[in-house]
Amino acid sequence: MDASDSQKFVERFAEVVEVPPELVFLNTRFRDEVPYWSSLLGFGLLTMIQMDYSVVLPLEEFMKAGTVDDLRQAVWRHQQSSAQS
Repeated sequence: MDASDSQKFVERFAEVVEVPPELVFLNTRFRDEVPYWSSLLGFGLLTMIQMDYSVVLPLEEFMKAGTVDDLRQAVWRHQQSSAQS
């Protein structure tokens, strides 16, 4: 993912968790910093990842992600492994 892809990921992330995009950064620790964080928002992110990036991210991997960038990198890794298959 390049810089514009990263920015698009941040923007979609912000849209799903209903936070202004200017308040979300790659280093945002989303479970701690997103107001009203809930499992429902997490489910929304998993759904966004599947619909926008064609990646079914395992729940265990989602739970290991601490920042928005961790999540973005997990998506990228799955896309790369799918492309190599």
